[in-house]
Amino acid sequence: LQHWFSRNLSSSFGYTFDTITSDESGDRLSHSGSIDLSYLINARTSAALQTFGIFTDRSEGELDSLIYGMTVGLQRQLTSALSLYVAAGPVILEREGRGTRLLPNWQIALDGDIPLTRRTNLRIATSQNIENTAGDIDDAGLVLNQSAAVTLSHALSRNLLASIFGTYSRTELLEDTSSDTSTQGEKFSYWNAGARMSYALTRVLLLNVTYRYQQRDSEDTGGQPSDDRFGGNYQENRVMVTLSAAFRLF
Repeated sequence: LQHWFSRNLSSSFGYTFDTITSDESGDRLSHSGSIDLSYLINARTSAALQTFGIFTDRSEGELDSLIYGMTVGLQRQLTSALSLYVAAGPVILEREGRGTRLLPNWQIALDGDIPLTRRTNLRIATSQNIENTAGDIDDAGLVLNQSAAVTLSHALSRNLLASIFGTYSRTELLEDTSSDTSTQGEKFSYWNAGARMSYALTRVLLLNVTYRYQQRDSEDTGGQPSDDRFGGNYQENRVMVTLSAAFRLF
């Protein structure tokens, strides 16, 4: 539900109800709500206040959880092709029979490229957020995600583009699951770095050659490598050659 109070001020309200039935992880009912308030300061700048809450009611004998918080964000259009979004706020996690935990929730994102030179661009993004994975492929309940990514691109010629990239992400499990496949406090780190060469064969065909190094590290609550289904430390070197085509239908 969205409502405009004036030309510059708007608000929205959202509610989601989920029910999950599982023989392995038990039954769960989840109620999620959010209220957002957005104000357009000028043509290039807007501010936003976001509040949210998630209540999860689990099967008998399992711990219920409540997570709620707010963020205050500011978005600025730096150039015609580049915008900056900054948001921060507290998140409170309450679990039945356990203490309350206060977590920071922040996000810094650049949407677009930073021109370093006429042929060189830089893209940077970093964020931290809490996600409810109950019911998806991971099914680990509440998790804390942190990530950072950087990409440096340079146009060697009109048709040839070279880039190097690196990403880092870290996930911490905030609660246990009834199937005992994850434990609160386990941490998983993922590194990804490499280089890519892109060559435009024609206006339609693009050839990419990519080298990517990936590494994953996992720790259980005792600081040892995790051996559950979310663990599995590995290192990988991969070279990929792709050919893509893009054309206008209409």
